[in-house]
Amino acid sequence: MSRGDRSGTHAAELALWKSAGIDIAADKGAGSLGPWYREIGQGMGAALNTASSMNGYTLADRGTWLAFKNRGELDIVVEGDKPLFNQYGVMLVNPAKHAHVKAALGQEFIDWLVSADGQQTIAGYRINGQHCSFRTPRFRERECSSVLSGRQCEACPPYSGSSSWHLPPKR
Repeated sequence: MSRGDRSGTHAAELALWKSAGIDIAADKGAGSLGPWYREIGQGMGAALNTASSMNGYTLADRGTWLAFKNRGELDIVVEGDKPLFNQYGVMLVNPAKHAHVKAALGQEFIDWLVSADGQQTIAGYRINGQHCSFRTPRFRERECSSVLSGRQCEACPPYSGSSSWHLPPKR
């Protein structure tokens, strides 16, 4: 079950399909997608609800999955795999292009978000007792030779993704 809503998660899903040799956009345009692929054109909650009602698969962000109550028989199949890494970022909208932007307040939020206090708040946030996001190492930490070679360095924080594939259990 695809969100099909042009969101970041939808774009990541299309990229995953493409890396598997399936070009959803081209196949859809050619009318060659079978009944195995469905788009709903809605958000993550709706995609999870639809996947649950159909005992299907979907790509979901960790935070929505943890808060989602109507799981039915859905379960996590894959998580933490590097291609599933779903990085979030923050940037200030250009006030020269959008005069209504409250640039000072936006910058204040950004400064807090990247501060030690903001990072600690993010790291401590949980849904149902579980982390819904993981801190991304800063650039210099990503350059660590251990991390680049696929090993976890004791001096660097874990580098984990936040998306998962969900599907019903085998019967």
